[in-house]
Amino acid sequence: MSPWALLGIGVVAAGGYALAGWQRIQLTEEQAAHTQTRLEHSQQENKALVEARADLERILNQQREVSRDDQKRQAQASADVAAAGDAVQRLQQRLAAVRAAALACPAPAGRGAPDADVGDALAACAAEYRLMAADAQRARDAGLSCEARYDALSSPSAAQSSAPISR
Repeated sequence: MSPWALLGIGVVAAGGYALAGWQRIQLTEEQAAHTQTRLEHSQQENKALVEARADLERILNQQREVSRDDQKRQAQASADVAAAGDAVQRLQQRLAAVRAAALACPAPAGRGAPDADVGDALAACAAEYRLMAADAQRARDAGLSCEARYDALSSPSAAQSSAPISR
């Protein structure tokens, strides 16, 4: 073979090795860039997960607070119902005492005995009032609870700026 052919083959082989080396460098750079991109995406995902966990924890804490407020309102409503029941019972006892005193007195001429149905009417009215008041209180409490739970699920700024529920 001629020296020029050998030189040509040598140049082509050297060029091939150079090209392969350059491609290897390019591949290494691309792999490094890909690894860097994956790392950045992973960091972004981790940041999003941390933020999502923080939002979930905030929502759960607010839901727990709403539940505590619901329990307090229910306890207060139960106490109010008991107090109203006691007041009705005292009023019925007072009415019975007044009726007994009225029965002990002689009836004026032309009038009959005191009406015995007044106490029954008062008891019926009080029972109906208790039912209506309990229904109204449950509806009000459910509305307040619903609003508070919605606010807790809303944007963090809206939920944090909302005033606490009061009776």
